[in-house]
Amino acid sequence: MQFVFKNSAAVGTDIKRPSLMGIHLEIYSDTVRASACDAFRMAVTEIKCNCGGKMSVTVPKQSFFYLANAVEDKDLLEFGLNANTLVFIKSDMLFSTRIISEPFMNIDRLFKYA
Repeated sequence: MQFVFKNSAAVGTDIKRPSLMGIHLEIYSDTVRASACDAFRMAVTEIKCNCGGKMSVTVPKQSFFYLANAVEDKDLLEFGLNANTLVFIKSDMLFSTRIISEPFMNIDRLFKYA
């Protein structure tokens, strides 16, 4: 599967507020949605792309920020799963991160009642 990476993220860094330590990625055949939340706010962003698959994973927010700083908005990333690891590949980079196995909130259900 592959998609063009758009560098967009908003996760709280205030250590006095309990924050979720991961960013949830939902990858569909035509959309990538990234979401994160803490006890006070939520950030959700979507981009349209030709991803060619379906996957739902949560990755550590620190890993996501390392990846975001290593790529540009126009970069084409290929990605895949290997055991409990998510791997991103571009022409000059290989990046892997563990997957957080805890369930993430159902964003669609939350927005349904908003």
